[in-house]
Amino acid sequence: MSQLADHTMLLESPIANDSHSQVAVKLTGSDTDGAFSLVEYTSLPGTGVMQHMHTREDKTFIIQAGIFEFWINGETIIAKQGATVDLPMGVRHSFRTLGTSPCVALIVAAPAGFEYYFHDFSDAIQQFGLPLPAAALTQLNQAYGIIFEE
Repeated sequence: MSQLADHTMLLESPIANDSHSQVAVKLTGSDTDGAFSLVEYTSLPGTGVMQHMHTREDKTFIIQAGIFEFWINGETIIAKQGATVDLPMGVRHSFRTLGTSPCVALIVAAPAGFEYYFHDFSDAIQQFGLPLPAAALTQLNQAYGIIFEE
């Protein structure tokens, strides 16, 4: 096996796994000279992320399985397998999964750096358990330039 294959296998191990989602990092900034990162996000039906925005990166969701419902600047978008959803930096958005099966998306974040959020989130879960204390979650989000709506 090549070094890249070994590296990829290591990164395919989920590093963030909370009660409703799982993330496997596929490419880090060190793999792409900082240009972008790639993660595989799996979420259980009926779960999602509340409205927020990213101040440091653009994100693109490439839907692999299931149905996601996105709210982007007040507009609702239903995204099924094969769809691509672009979320530029600074755009308010939220999403949830629909249907009865887990949903899977590849998420490209550019520039790279956001992939480490999931590692830090996983560490916080190990340290504090779920739900995370508000202060720990706020500190984590601030460190990565994520602003959640009140």
